Amino acid sequence: MKKICGIATLPGSINSFMLGNLEYVSDHGFESYCMSSPGEVVSDKVKFIPVPQLKWGVMNPIELFKCIYALYKVFKKERFDIIQYATSNAAICASIAGWMARVPVRINLQWGIAYPVYKGWKRWLFYYSTLLICKLSTSVQPDSKGNLKFSIDNKLYPASKGTVVYNGSACGVDLEKYDIKKRQEWREELTKKYQLNKYKIVYGFVGRVVVEKGINELLEAFLNMNQSDCCLMIVGPLNDVGRLDQALYQRALESDNVIFVGPVSNAAMYYAAFDFMMLPSYQEGFGMTILEAAGVGTPSIISNIKGPTELIQDGINGFICEPRSVDSLQSVMQKAYQITTNDYQDMADNAYAIAKRDFDSVQFKQKFLENRIYLLKSVK
Repeated sequence: MKKICGIATLPGSINSFMLGNLEYVSDHGFESYCMSSPGEVVSDKVKFIPVPQLKWGVMNPIELFKCIYALYKVFKKERFDIIQYATSNAAICASIAGWMARVPVRINLQWGIAYPVYKGWKRWLFYYSTLLICKLSTSVQPDSKGNLKFSIDNKLYPASKGTVVYNGSACGVDLEKYDIKKRQEWREELTKKYQLNKYKIVYGFVGRVVVEKGINELLEAFLNMNQSDCCLMIVGPLNDVGRLDQALYQRALESDNVIFVGPVSNAAMYYAAFDFMMLPSYQEGFGMTILEAAGVGTPSIISNIKGPTELIQDGINGFICEPRSVDSLQSVMQKAYQITTNDYQDMADNAYAIAKRDFDSVQFKQKFLENRIYLLKSVK
């Protein structure tokens, strides 16, 4: 039986984006494993191997060496046929360890390209790290066609090494978990909890509350609108808000119309409560949150970057603004505020229809299995 292992820095990435695919291939002839820093990964089909040396954030050279060696020992012991890795620390350590252990198929799940966001030495560091990861991988699988083209055009790897599974995204959208049939029930529950009935429109964000997601621009654009009948809900961990514009963040905290929810166990409920999901990011791989929101019939407002624009069509299933531009974002949010009920319903219907047609996780899993079998057969 062939053995496959998915590696990410945090168990949350395993649970959200890898576990479903690994469970599916375990039902179709594979022995499935996953690895990350210690935490909770619950599956009766996928064996979890915690790696204490694998950490989030900046790792010094000694920590990197220890992590690479720890992964190498596991790879040599388990003799995986396929390893796949995502997120910065996991990718750099697993690609090196996998190459050292001569794992036959080593897949870089390129869920985003970080270096264009940075300047100076950070840009240099992320650029050469990306080059190394791609060089040591036998296959690179970005989650959007735009990032595949960008990578090939910028010679991160040859076209023969890169591919996008199905129509893109990390895993498609689970339309049973993000169940549009529960949209109204979830909206009513959160409307009661947060008294949302006093607002004409609810803009919402789900994800890491960090600068790179365009949070500063989102807060400023919303506060500048100064619409008392609008609400902005920010859903996600707040442990990195120290990097935000602190004066702006303080204004948002003091506003009656901005709700910082924190992390939640069921994001689907919040997507359903939003009128628009907001993702004014500087850079994304694909933008899974806008796909999940579309699964419950919520259109999105995104920035004009590779990845999200492969799902959102301006005026069809959402709106598109220019990245890093408060004026552009505010103008688009104002347009969303003025949309008619009929036009909004058309946009919401389109969001769901496109998600179901092109990004259903059931179809994604089948293509994922076909790709893994193909890669195994391609090993020389």
